Parts: sequence; structure tokens; C-alpha cells
Amino acid sequence: MPLQTTRTIEIGAPPEEVFSWLVEADKLKAWSDATSQLPADSSELHLGWKTKGSFPAPDGPRAFEFEITAYAPPHELAYVDTYAGGKATASYRLTETADGTHLETAMSADTAAAPTAVPDAVKAQIESLPEGQRQMAEQQIAAAMQQMQGYDAASNPAVVEAWGAKIDAELSKLKELVELVQKERSA
Repeated sequence: MPLQTTRTIEIGAPPEEVFSWLVEADKLKAWSDATSQLPADSSELHLGWKTKGSFPAPDGPRAFEFEITAYAPPHELAYVDTYAGGKATASYRLTETADGTHLETAMSADTAAAPTAVPDAVKAQIESLPEGQRQMAEQQIAAAMQQMQGYDAASNPAVVEAWGAKIDAELSKLKELVELVQKERSA
């Protein structure tokens, strides 16, 4: 079951300004710790825009495919990021208000598939152990990997709370940065 949340925030700047912070890689990096899959030139974006790549995981690189699933600047952006073991989605809806922008975001994320292989560096260390210790280490690793297969982050209240707090902090940072730029432009 994926982690899911919906959040809203009011930002004192027009939707056009806020939207740029969602699609320009440098601006996105300033408020979000997510690795941007977006191109350096946001004018390349359109509905259906895709990119592929890989990211590091405990058992080696995992492939991903990132696709824009809704794109209507400056009012809507949505994407899906599919990777081995799951996917993450995000959607942003921006509505103009008298004071700026009402931003609503909905996000979901599966945890990536549990590792199915022991990293080579760990294998090398285990193989250098005496026979009895090696067997014990292999049994412990097998048990841990089996336990990870059944782990469901979405059923852990601490994980759900931490994820929500992370998203709240990122949206607060977005608001702070957008409003600071807006204030500097107005001065």
C-alpha cells in the first residue's frame, strides 16, 4: 500500500510565479530534496514528456521512467515516476486567489521493492569469514531480506507522520522562497 497525502497551502504570488518553481530544475532543487527528473529547459515540458534513468539502491542501480501526466501551465502539473517495485505520483493544482495562489498537491509513493540481492561488497566480506560465522551471517541476511519483503511503510504511523512532516516542510520552504522573490520584485 503506498504512502498517500494531500496538502494545501496559500502562497502570496500569482500562479505563473509559483508554477515556475514546480518545473524549473534549479528552483525545484531550492525547496525540495527530491532529485529532479525535469530537463534544464522547462520549455521542453509537455503532456506525455518522458525520461528514463536509474537511481542507486542497496542492491544496485534500479531503473525508473518519469512521465508528465498532466500539464496545463500555470494551473496544473502531474507526473508519475515508475521504478522497480513501485511508483510515485504527484499532482499540483494552482488556483488564483485575491492574495496569490491556492496550491493543492496530492502525492503517493510506494516504497521501492525490497532488495533481492546482497551487494557485492557485503558478499565479499561474508565470504572472508570463517565457515561458522559465514553461515550465521548468511542466515541473518536471508531472514532480514524475507522480513523486508513483507514490510508496509504505509501501515507504520511514524513513517506516515514523518513523510507528511517532510512534505509540509518542503511546501513551507516553497512558500517562503516564492514570496521572498515576489517581495524583492515588488520593492
